Amino acid sequence: MWLFLALFFGSTYEGFGDYGGPIRAERVAFHPRHAKYLREVLASLCPPGLINDAERANFLFLHNMRRLEVALQQARLDQFRYLPGTEEMYEMVSLVAFLFPKNYNCELEHIAEMSTRNCELVAIPDGTSINFKRFLTYPMDKLNLSFIAMDYWSEPNLNFPIDNNVTYSDPRLESFANMIYYKSLQIGCSIGTCRREGELQQAVACVYSSRPQLGSAMYLPKEGTTGCTTFSGCRVIPNSVCNGGLCISFTSQIVAATTAEPSSAGLDTKGPSTESPEYPSTAPYHEPSTPTPTKQPHRHHNLHGKILLNMEIDMDE
Repeated sequence: MWLFLALFFGSTYEGFGDYGGPIRAERVAFHPRHAKYLREVLASLCPPGLINDAERANFLFLHNMRRLEVALQQARLDQFRYLPGTEEMYEMVSLVAFLFPKNYNCELEHIAEMSTRNCELVAIPDGTSINFKRFLTYPMDKLNLSFIAMDYWSEPNLNFPIDNNVTYSDPRLESFANMIYYKSLQIGCSIGTCRREGELQQAVACVYSSRPQLGSAMYLPKEGTTGCTTFSGCRVIPNSVCNGGLCISFTSQIVAATTAEPSSAGLDTKGPSTESPEYPSTAPYHEPSTPTPTKQPHRHHNLHGKILLNMEIDMDE
């Protein structure tokens, strides 16, 4: 049954499977596959917010591009080294939304919007994480803001050490860890404009359904792996299939990872509270300061991309 569905969607839905080389930034949000996806899914499920459907698709597109780079071992650490690949990296949206639209929600986007309306970080639910960036220059196009914010959040992997076990060992890796954390499959983003101290400012925020833990792996690396394949990977969520290096799931049932996480012995394990799928009492979040980087190699903007759907993964460490 699941094989039939996988073959059916693979042969009929044109929103997946196009990773043929770099895509120019100005074309990403207006890619025809995005438009098809937005017409059929997003526009009917998300209430009006501070961003429109094209901008929402752009955030999803860029996040999955980052995750694809990691899976394919194309995410740079410096001029010569790359992060290890993985065969257990999932798209931030799942085909389950096509089959069961009730599983899709925009609550995380609403949470992000609470921080962007006044350009000030507010409390977020326990078990979630947030990336936030405030811009003092105004006006800037929202699509350009999303690219700038994503590059800013991606910089820590170039500037601060990451070991072979991809351990989240340094709090300064927070924004990058939030984007690629393998247990986060839901995302909601927002861009707002506000007046602070007599000046117009803009803010960008993305909220993620899970929170990476200090001292634990950001994902499950595997030596010599460049993404999932038809015959390997995609086991964390049952009935999942591989599509161009990232996994797509047809069910929301979660099982424990079949690959043990790398050891984090000797590292600081004091981190955020244990993940929770619910939204209990919130705690204030403070935007991390930007320390002086140790190195700043040139970043290459290869905008590979994928379209996404939405579901949450919550499993035991």
